[in-house]
Amino acid sequence: GPIHVVGWQAARIYERAEREAREKGRKLESTHYVGSNMTMWKAWLPQDDKLLNYSTGFIVNLDGTPSAQVHQHDRFGVLQSLWLGHMMNDGGPYNNY
Repeated sequence: GPIHVVGWQAARIYERAEREAREKGRKLESTHYVGSNMTMWKAWLPQDDKLLNYSTGFIVNLDGTPSAQVHQHDRFGVLQSLWLGHMMNDGGPYNNY
């Protein structure tokens, strides 16, 4: 449909990331899935979740096309901050991504 509602899935991904960070004795940060390789900022979620286009970082539909509107993306919490920051600094997503 025209709106991709990610709220439930995003909340579960965030909870999992929080648990993983806690188990490592760390605070959850925007680089949780990117790690120290900052050139990988577009891979802000694990590939197993099949939710991103890893060349753009965009959330995609089941058929792999970019989602036109993503509702409840705030449920990703800090996990989306790194990607969102890059997009805002680069003038995206309406540029060459």
